Amino acid sequence: MRILHIEDRFHPEMGYQINIMAKFHNPENDFIILTSDSLSLWKVQNEQEFFKKSDKHFEEKNSCKIVRLHARRAKGTKYNIWIKALKRKIYELNPDVIYVHAMESITALRILSDRKLITKYNLVTDTHFLYNQIHRSIKFKLFDFLQRLLVYRKINKFNIPVFYTAEENKDILLNQYHIKSDLIHSCLIGTDLQQYYFSENDRISFRKKFHFNENSTVLLYAGKHNHLKAPHLILEAMKKVEHEVTDTLHLVFLGARDEKYFDTHMNPTFKNSKIHFHYFGVVPSFELYAYYSMSDFVVFPKENTLSALDAQACKRPVILENDMTNRERAKHGGLVYDRDNLRQLGLKIVELLNDDRFRIELGERGLQYVKKYYDYRKIIAQMEDRLYKLFEHDK
Repeated sequence: MRILHIEDRFHPEMGYQINIMAKFHNPENDFIILTSDSLSLWKVQNEQEFFKKSDKHFEEKNSCKIVRLHARRAKGTKYNIWIKALKRKIYELNPDVIYVHAMESITALRILSDRKLITKYNLVTDTHFLYNQIHRSIKFKLFDFLQRLLVYRKINKFNIPVFYTAEENKDILLNQYHIKSDLIHSCLIGTDLQQYYFSENDRISFRKKFHFNENSTVLLYAGKHNHLKAPHLILEAMKKVEHEVTDTLHLVFLGARDEKYFDTHMNPTFKNSKIHFHYFGVVPSFELYAYYSMSDFVVFPKENTLSALDAQACKRPVILENDMTNRERAKHGGLVYDRDNLRQLGLKIVELLNDDRFRIELGERGLQYVKKYYDYRKIIAQMEDRLYKLFEHDK
């Protein structure tokens, strides 16, 4: 099958779902990514030179093709961008299946509301939308109204399959969007077990590299440093319980940073001299498994992140904010705390800090859970098998 994946922005060196889909796709299928020429979300300089090098490497490595189109309204961190000549390029590529990623985007609205495209091609879409992303703004309500009017009705009318990427999505598709249940299929966000695994050798070598004694405990955060991900909440939580820390604790932070946010919130002062703060910046994705292995547990204090599964694949327990998706992902390999309850977050950290046996038990259980339900290789094979069954009459 010739499958066209449409994604607003695509970074070939990241570990997002579409990157992993390309990695594990059935080589008998043509895998084409149609996307924009904007990498502003990642602040990439000299984008055209980057495309020439990194796109080519990704294509060769994963036996796929990347097609980029110019986009309007694509500067900065805006998500709803306008890809120019989008429909013209779709007709030119003439795929067997069009997979429109993120059904809540303007790109998805343009495609899924177009009767000509719907009747000519086999369309599928997916959603990553979660309840904590619902806003009360007029702009959000207006776009939601347009989606209901122009997209969700057509999905039901023309029987367009929809994949959910988390159990919470499924609930939203059924109860908020009122998509027919027989159109809803699973394609969960998972983790790449080839890339994420525990390494005792790297644990030892990285602890030596950063002068962390094996008897000390390492808490890790990996992700963006901004108000949405709010890693400073870890520091605020620790201030509330620092008197309970009796052994050396290293707080290690990885990832890109918003300078204003970082300067304002990420300069901690602890009265307890056993607590040490470290910021190591951005690290290559292929090295993250070693940083997870070096740590003892991982904390993601706000929202949802794919990294919670990656950490568990490395046998690291996680602490997450309490919501439907995080409870599902951490139910065997982690703990959750109630939103904005920093005292509770601090106590969860102390609980893992003080109980080595419990930490190891959570790590083992989390790894087995991820292997069973969140292995990307299995998930993608099942998704492609579903596409064959849905559209086999058109082969």
